[in-house]
Amino acid sequence: MIRKSFDRLLPAVDIDGLRDQLNAALAEKFKNQNPFQISQISPTCCESENPALDCVFVPPPGLTGDIARFIYDAAPIQVPEIALIGAIGLMAGICGRAYNISRSGLNLYLLALANTGMGKDAASNGIDKLMSEVKLKVPNASEFIGPETVSPQAVVKHMDKTSLSFVSIVGEFGLKLKTMSSYNASPNDVGLKRLMLILYSKSAQGLEYQPMIYSDSVKNTKTLIAPSYSIIGESTPERFYENLTEIMITEGLLPRFLIIEHKGKRPYLNENHIFSKPSIQLIEQVAALSSNALMLNHSKRITEVSIEHSCVKTLKDFMIFCTDEINKADSTSNRNVIGELWNRAHLKLLRLSGLIAVGCNPYYPSVSPQIVDWSMKIILQDVRNMISKFESGTVGEGCHENKQIEKIYAVFRDYVSRTWIEVSKYKVGSEKLHYDKVIPYKYINKRLACDSNFTKDKLGATNAIKRVIETMKNNGDIEEVPAGSLRSNYGFAGRCFVLTRLP
Repeated sequence: MIRKSFDRLLPAVDIDGLRDQLNAALAEKFKNQNPFQISQISPTCCESENPALDCVFVPPPGLTGDIARFIYDAAPIQVPEIALIGAIGLMAGICGRAYNISRSGLNLYLLALANTGMGKDAASNGIDKLMSEVKLKVPNASEFIGPETVSPQAVVKHMDKTSLSFVSIVGEFGLKLKTMSSYNASPNDVGLKRLMLILYSKSAQGLEYQPMIYSDSVKNTKTLIAPSYSIIGESTPERFYENLTEIMITEGLLPRFLIIEHKGKRPYLNENHIFSKPSIQLIEQVAALSSNALMLNHSKRITEVSIEHSCVKTLKDFMIFCTDEINKADSTSNRNVIGELWNRAHLKLLRLSGLIAVGCNPYYPSVSPQIVDWSMKIILQDVRNMISKFESGTVGEGCHENKQIEKIYAVFRDYVSRTWIEVSKYKVGSEKLHYDKVIPYKYINKRLACDSNFTKDKLGATNAIKRVIETMKNNGDIEEVPAGSLRSNYGFAGRCFVLTRLP
């Protein structure tokens, strides 16, 4: 305390240098991009040091890409990731049982993460619009769209009445996951989780799901031959990550999910969505695929998806890479989580590649290098994004301070990337402060004083904000500008900060 009392002067800050550094980083980050353009990730991206590759998605080749484009065009709020999830989910519902690759069915568990107001229902609505037209040509195609998951008995009995292959769309999956994985979960929720764990691996030819027997014989179920159960779930990132725990990973349910998260801003309203209709060619393609899948399902036959010779080594190398990552994880604090996430990556790559191949040729499907390259990008981003969340401590209910730091970073990012006209509405600081990327404390306080991450803190919002700012200063993430510099250069009285790095 004595040493601190004599050390009241803040060190000088190179504001010009930090400003130029931030401007260069921002210019690189916000280059003009097509909304459906993915950053190029070669197979050697396995060696990338970036744990969460920040990219947006192009549609895959073939029918899956055509379905994604239609869902995107028909959405009031056009989010590529949601359109992509819808297209892959519909293909999994149709093809999951009728097609196999490397002795595995093609069913998938999918989860779309996007903030509130991003139009997450576009996937469900787009599928409904498309399939309503397909059912006019192939009435039994309705079997591929299942009910929302309620109980294990309901899922099994619905399968028994259909062709044993469908996709269910589950809203607010983050809450569903929490109830299924909680310590005091109901027997129904425990049974549902167990069913999802088992059905994921039962869609290949020759496999069976054994009947469930209850004291109430009405609830008894029958043996299911190679049932294919796919899921399209949706949730907000905040709700999902807040409820996420290590147990959910180590139990094996979450690693079975292919998670695609939209991290961008809300797009403007697509005023032409009401005029968007599936083309005759798209309807005929989906109808032909549905008809072929129904025929294969009812005759208990499958079409095997082949793998081009040039892809065999790539897939083998990826499996070796995943094994190496699992082994390396033994020396980390999150070894159980990291190991489980990489454990399912190769299987998800095979299934996703198989679905894309079926969309390219439903009668003689073959996985090409282009398909493997596209699918690998999606799988790598899924796994690395989840690992980065655990490594940064931003998951679970016990990480409020980490979330608070993220929130303050978000405020800093907004301030340095927005125009002065946008920032000036908060009536804090001056245009010169904004130009030099100098952020007043008052601006931070105005933005976060009512944020639930701070209002729920036992110290109160204001003290929590101050505590996090001190933590960031101690970590070297921000620097405080001396009061003398603020008065002489900006005529400003109050605390101000500059970012030393752009997170």
